[in-house]
Amino acid sequence: LRNGLFIQRGTSTGRTSTHNCQILAVLPEISPSGVPYCHQDSNWLTQFKGAASYTVPRIDVGLSGTFQLLPGPDIDANWAAPNSAISPSLGHNLAGGVATQTVNLVTPNTIYNDSLTQLDLRVAKIFRMGTTRATINLDLYNVTNSNTILTLNNGFVPSATGGLATWQIPTAILQPRFWKIGAQFDF
Repeated sequence: LRNGLFIQRGTSTGRTSTHNCQILAVLPEISPSGVPYCHQDSNWLTQFKGAASYTVPRIDVGLSGTFQLLPGPDIDANWAAPNSAISPSLGHNLAGGVATQTVNLVTPNTIYNDSLTQLDLRVAKIFRMGTTRATINLDLYNVTNSNTILTLNNGFVPSATGGLATWQIPTAILQPRFWKIGAQFDF
């Protein structure tokens, strides 16, 4: 744009559909989720991303930032159901002497965790020396100090007391706000 201002933004929306009911009708053992989830449609998920930069003339200071808003991860409840819990309803033990069968207790692609919102900024001082140039940068990551869960444990393991021992425990969280100083020399 005018005066060296650069702005870029974008969005995308999409969904995933899986339909393998005919295959699972013939080979139900190939899917741990089984026939009930042979047709799955995810929600319409939208993401936004943007970036901007501007160099302040006369004082040669660069200002830039990036922003992103991404959908959260799908929430499942995968229970390794023991043979003792399944065999009474089947009338026989699991095939092949298998001790457990994974069963998703939540319909896939219906529940999602919180979205990721992240803002990163940079301030850079430019020093020009003839045909060479040096830049000192201060980068600020996760400026809003968001603690969004990136991944979580979808394994459903009931505890001995009847609670949920491990389900939905975060396995990765967005790194907290931090900063970095850097330098670049172009010749």
